[in-house]
Amino acid sequence: MVSGLYVASAGAWIVWSDSLVRSVSSSVEEMERLEHAKGLFFVLTTGLALFAAMSFLLRRSEEEAARAVAARETLLQLERHSLAGLFVSSIVHDANNVATVVSSAIDELKSVQSLDADAAKPSTMRARRSSSCVACSPS
Repeated sequence: MVSGLYVASAGAWIVWSDSLVRSVSSSVEEMERLEHAKGLFFVLTTGLALFAAMSFLLRRSEEEAARAVAARETLLQLERHSLAGLFVSSIVHDANNVATVVSSAIDELKSVQSLDADAAKPSTMRARRSSSCVACSPS
């Protein structure tokens, strides 16, 4: 689109400026001098316009690249945080599993100790003996 616009406007400039130079010039030498001036003006004007357009596009491209780099850095930082969170949650989960096993083992030991303590009490021993004697006695 831009190149088509350039071709159309440059062609229109050449046709219009040629007819202007023919109508203004009184001799071939003057026409030649005006054609040179017109050509130099055209080259200078289009060169400056291209420079301005390229500068604008380059500046915009650099800004977009800087935004893309910033977005990439943000994404990498978020991924690092996410990975750290997964790592920590995995460690906490494993520690919780170990704590559960230890807690269950402690509860089991307490239960066994309480049964042993009950068995060691004299009243319990007498009750056991009497119940065993009753069970052993002939009816």
